[in-house]
Amino acid sequence: MKIIPEQDAVKSAAISIARNIIETDHSDNFLLNMMRHLIAFGDTLISKTEAIDSNTPIACSCGCSYCCHMQVKVTPPEIFLIFAYILKTFNIGEQDRLNKRILSNRLLTEGKTLDERILLKRETPCIFLTDHSCDIYKARPLICHAWHSLNRDGCESAFISEDAHAEIETAPLRNYVLSMIREAIKDICINMNWEYDAYELPSAIFSCFHDENPMKNWLLKHHLFNKDVYAGNDSEKLS
Repeated sequence: MKIIPEQDAVKSAAISIARNIIETDHSDNFLLNMMRHLIAFGDTLISKTEAIDSNTPIACSCGCSYCCHMQVKVTPPEIFLIFAYILKTFNIGEQDRLNKRILSNRLLTEGKTLDERILLKRETPCIFLTDHSCDIYKARPLICHAWHSLNRDGCESAFISEDAHAEIETAPLRNYVLSMIREAIKDICINMNWEYDAYELPSAIFSCFHDENPMKNWLLKHHLFNKDVYAGNDSEKLS
Protein backbone atom coordinates (compact mmCIF):
# COMPACT_ATOMS: atom_id res chain seq x y z
CA MET A 1 0.00 0.00 0.00
CA LYS A 2 1.37 3.37 -0.97
CA ILE A 3 1.98 5.98 1.69
CA ILE A 4 -0.02 9.11 0.88
CA PRO A 5 0.73 12.32 2.80
CA GLU A 6 -2.03 14.17 4.57
CA GLN A 7 -4.02 16.08 1.97
CA ASP A 8 -4.02 19.47 3.66
CA ALA A 9 -0.28 19.28 4.27
CA VAL A 10 0.53 18.91 0.57
CA LYS A 11 -1.77 21.69 -0.54
CA SER A 12 -0.71 24.00 2.31
CA ALA A 13 2.97 23.46 1.51
CA ALA A 14 2.35 24.25 -2.15
CA ILE A 15 0.46 27.43 -1.26
CA SER A 16 3.32 28.50 1.02
CA ILE A 17 5.85 27.96 -1.77
CA ALA A 18 3.72 29.96 -4.21
CA ARG A 19 3.11 32.83 -1.80
CA ASN A 20 6.79 33.10 -0.90
CA ILE A 21 7.79 33.43 -4.55
CA ILE A 22 5.02 35.96 -5.28
CA GLU A 23 6.19 38.07 -2.33
CA THR A 24 9.96 37.84 -2.87
CA ASP A 25 10.54 37.34 -6.60
CA HIS A 26 10.25 40.74 -8.29
CA SER A 27 11.29 39.57 -11.75
CA ASP A 28 9.00 39.56 -14.78
CA ASN A 29 9.07 35.77 -14.70
CA PHE A 30 8.01 35.22 -11.10
CA LEU A 31 4.95 33.24 -12.21
CA LEU A 32 7.07 30.87 -14.29
CA ASN A 33 9.50 30.48 -11.39
CA MET A 34 6.58 29.74 -9.09
CA MET A 35 5.38 26.97 -11.39
CA ARG A 36 8.85 25.44 -11.69
CA HIS A 37 9.23 25.37 -7.90
CA LEU A 38 5.79 23.82 -7.41
CA ILE A 39 6.47 21.09 -9.98
CA ALA A 40 9.88 20.40 -8.43
CA PHE A 41 8.23 20.17 -5.01
CA GLY A 42 5.71 17.66 -6.35
CA ASP A 43 8.38 15.59 -8.12
CA THR A 44 10.52 15.45 -4.98
CA LEU A 45 7.61 14.39 -2.80
CA ILE A 46 6.56 11.71 -5.30
CA SER A 47 10.06 10.29 -5.79
CA LYS A 48 10.75 10.09 -2.05
CA THR A 49 7.43 8.42 -1.33
CA GLU A 50 7.66 5.97 -4.24
CA ALA A 51 11.15 5.00 -3.11
CA ILE A 52 9.55 3.57 0.03
CA ASP A 53 7.13 1.45 -1.97
CA SER A 54 8.30 0.45 -5.45
CA ASN A 55 6.26 -2.74 -5.77
CA THR A 56 4.04 -1.34 -8.51
CA PRO A 57 6.20 -0.20 -11.43
CA ILE A 58 5.04 2.50 -13.82
CA ALA A 59 4.17 1.04 -17.23
CA CYS A 60 4.73 4.25 -19.21
CA SER A 61 7.76 4.33 -21.49
CA CYS A 62 9.21 6.36 -24.32
CA GLY A 63 7.22 5.90 -27.53
CA CYS A 64 3.95 4.99 -25.81
CA SER A 65 1.41 7.68 -26.63
CA TYR A 66 -2.08 6.21 -26.19
CA CYS A 67 -2.99 8.84 -23.60
CA CYS A 68 -1.73 11.62 -25.90
CA HIS A 69 -4.97 11.47 -27.88
CA MET A 70 -7.13 12.89 -25.10
CA GLN A 71 -8.22 16.51 -25.07
CA VAL A 72 -6.31 18.05 -22.16
CA LYS A 73 -7.37 21.10 -20.15
CA VAL A 74 -4.84 23.45 -18.58
CA THR A 75 -4.85 26.38 -16.15
CA PRO A 76 -3.34 29.80 -16.97
CA PRO A 77 -0.06 29.36 -15.05
CA GLU A 78 0.49 26.03 -16.84
CA ILE A 79 -0.33 27.68 -20.16
CA PHE A 80 2.27 30.41 -19.67
CA LEU A 81 4.93 27.88 -18.68
CA ILE A 82 4.21 25.96 -21.88
CA PHE A 83 4.11 29.09 -24.03
CA ALA A 84 7.43 30.33 -22.63
CA TYR A 85 8.93 26.96 -23.51
CA ILE A 86 7.54 27.22 -27.05
CA LEU A 87 9.02 30.68 -27.58
CA LYS A 88 12.38 29.51 -26.21
CA THR A 89 12.73 26.19 -28.04
CA PHE A 90 10.55 26.25 -31.19
CA ASN A 91 11.92 27.90 -34.31
CA ILE A 92 9.64 29.86 -36.67
CA GLY A 93 8.92 26.83 -38.82
CA GLU A 94 8.00 24.74 -35.77
CA GLN A 95 5.74 27.49 -34.46
CA ASP A 96 4.01 27.70 -37.84
CA ARG A 97 3.48 23.93 -37.86
CA LEU A 98 2.09 24.14 -34.32
CA ASN A 99 -0.41 26.80 -35.31
CA LYS A 100 -1.62 24.64 -38.19
CA ARG A 101 -2.06 21.73 -35.80
CA ILE A 102 -4.02 23.95 -33.43
CA LEU A 103 -6.39 25.05 -36.18
CA SER A 104 -6.86 21.50 -37.41
CA ASN A 105 -7.58 20.23 -33.91
CA ARG A 106 -10.08 22.97 -33.16
CA LEU A 107 -11.90 22.59 -36.45
CA LEU A 108 -12.38 18.88 -35.76
CA THR A 109 -13.19 18.97 -32.05
CA GLU A 110 -14.95 22.18 -31.05
CA GLY A 111 -18.67 21.75 -30.59
CA LYS A 112 -18.35 17.96 -30.45
CA THR A 113 -19.48 15.78 -27.56
CA LEU A 114 -17.02 13.59 -25.68
CA ASP A 115 -18.28 10.49 -27.48
CA GLU A 116 -17.90 12.23 -30.85
CA ARG A 117 -14.37 13.32 -29.98
CA ILE A 118 -13.38 9.79 -29.01
CA LEU A 119 -14.26 8.65 -32.52
CA LEU A 120 -11.95 11.35 -33.90
CA LYS A 121 -9.01 10.70 -31.60
CA ARG A 122 -6.76 9.20 -34.27
CA GLU A 123 -7.18 12.40 -36.26
CA THR A 124 -6.74 14.67 -33.24
CA PRO A 125 -3.64 13.70 -31.27
CA CYS A 126 -2.20 16.25 -28.88
CA ILE A 127 -0.94 19.28 -30.78
CA PHE A 128 2.50 18.63 -29.24
CA LEU A 129 2.78 14.96 -30.20
CA THR A 130 5.46 14.22 -32.82
CA ASP A 131 6.48 10.65 -33.69
CA HIS A 132 4.97 9.37 -30.41
CA SER A 133 7.03 11.89 -28.45
CA CYS A 134 6.04 15.04 -26.54
CA ASP A 135 7.48 18.27 -27.96
CA ILE A 136 7.05 20.06 -24.62
CA TYR A 137 7.83 17.21 -22.24
CA LYS A 138 9.85 19.43 -19.87
CA ALA A 139 6.94 21.87 -19.61
CA ARG A 140 4.00 19.48 -20.07
CA PRO A 141 0.68 20.15 -18.28
CA LEU A 142 0.19 18.96 -14.72
CA ILE A 143 -2.40 16.41 -15.78
CA CYS A 144 0.16 14.86 -18.15
CA HIS A 145 2.79 15.08 -15.44
CA ALA A 146 0.50 13.20 -13.07
CA TRP A 147 -0.82 10.58 -15.48
CA HIS A 148 1.16 7.35 -15.21
CA SER A 149 -0.33 4.03 -16.20
CA LEU A 150 0.24 0.82 -14.28
CA ASN A 151 -0.89 -1.34 -17.19
CA ARG A 152 0.21 -0.63 -20.77
CA ASP A 153 -2.10 -3.30 -22.16
CA GLY A 154 -4.99 -1.56 -20.46
CA CYS A 155 -4.08 1.70 -22.18
CA GLU A 156 -3.94 -0.01 -25.55
CA SER A 157 -7.28 -1.75 -24.97
CA ALA A 158 -8.93 1.51 -23.92
CA PHE A 159 -7.55 3.27 -27.00
CA ILE A 160 -8.77 0.58 -29.38
CA SER A 161 -12.18 0.28 -27.71
CA GLU A 162 -13.12 3.92 -28.42
CA ASP A 163 -15.02 3.88 -25.13
CA ALA A 164 -15.09 7.35 -23.58
CA HIS A 165 -15.58 5.80 -20.14
CA ALA A 166 -12.89 3.11 -20.29
CA GLU A 167 -11.01 2.86 -17.00
CA ILE A 168 -7.22 2.69 -16.84
CA GLU A 169 -5.25 1.79 -13.72
CA THR A 170 -2.98 4.73 -12.90
CA ALA A 171 -0.52 5.66 -10.16
CA PRO A 172 -2.70 7.13 -7.37
CA LEU A 173 0.09 8.95 -5.53
CA ARG A 174 1.15 10.95 -8.57
CA ASN A 175 -2.43 11.90 -9.39
CA TYR A 176 -2.99 12.90 -5.80
CA VAL A 177 0.10 15.07 -5.32
CA LEU A 178 -0.20 16.91 -8.63
CA SER A 179 -3.94 17.46 -8.13
CA MET A 180 -3.21 19.07 -4.75
CA ILE A 181 -0.64 21.34 -6.38
CA ARG A 182 -3.20 22.29 -9.00
CA GLU A 183 -5.70 23.04 -6.22
CA ALA A 184 -3.09 25.27 -4.58
CA ILE A 185 -2.56 27.13 -7.87
CA LYS A 186 -6.32 27.62 -8.14
CA ASP A 187 -6.53 29.11 -4.66
CA ILE A 188 -3.62 31.46 -5.36
CA CYS A 189 -5.14 32.68 -8.63
CA ILE A 190 -8.55 33.27 -7.11
CA ASN A 191 -7.01 35.08 -4.14
CA MET A 192 -5.02 37.32 -6.50
CA ASN A 193 -8.13 37.90 -8.64
CA TRP A 194 -6.41 36.49 -11.72
CA GLU A 195 -8.58 34.98 -14.45
CA TYR A 196 -8.86 31.28 -13.66
CA ASP A 197 -10.41 28.25 -15.28
CA ALA A 198 -9.30 25.07 -17.02
CA TYR A 199 -9.05 25.68 -20.75
CA GLU A 200 -8.59 23.25 -23.62
CA LEU A 201 -4.93 23.21 -24.58
CA PRO A 202 -5.25 24.07 -28.30
CA SER A 203 -7.49 27.11 -27.75
CA ALA A 204 -5.37 28.31 -24.80
CA ILE A 205 -2.14 28.25 -26.80
CA PHE A 206 -3.98 29.89 -29.70
CA SER A 207 -4.97 32.76 -27.37
CA CYS A 208 -1.34 33.24 -26.34
CA PHE A 209 -0.20 33.46 -29.96
CA HIS A 210 -2.83 36.14 -30.53
CA ASP A 211 -1.90 38.41 -27.63
CA GLU A 212 1.10 40.73 -27.68
CA ASN A 213 2.15 39.88 -24.11
CA PRO A 214 -0.23 37.23 -22.74
CA MET A 215 1.30 36.58 -19.31
CA LYS A 216 1.81 40.26 -18.51
CA ASN A 217 -1.73 41.15 -19.57
CA TRP A 218 -3.17 38.24 -17.59
CA LEU A 219 -1.29 39.39 -14.48
CA LEU A 220 -2.78 42.84 -15.07
CA LYS A 221 -6.16 41.10 -14.73
CA HIS A 222 -7.08 41.25 -18.41
CA HIS A 223 -9.42 38.51 -19.61
CA LEU A 224 -7.22 36.58 -21.98
CA PHE A 225 -8.84 33.18 -22.48
CA ASN A 226 -12.57 33.78 -22.57
CA LYS A 227 -12.56 36.05 -25.61
CA ASP A 228 -13.39 34.58 -29.00
CA VAL A 229 -10.26 34.95 -31.12
CA TYR A 230 -11.03 31.94 -33.28
CA ALA A 231 -12.84 32.14 -36.60
CA GLY A 232 -14.30 28.89 -37.87
CA ASN A 233 -13.51 29.81 -41.47
CA ASP A 234 -9.76 29.60 -40.87
CA SER A 235 -9.63 26.19 -42.52
CA GLU A 236 -7.92 27.59 -45.58
CA LYS A 237 -4.91 28.43 -43.40
CA LEU A 238 -4.24 24.73 -42.85
CA SER A 239 -3.00 24.12 -46.37
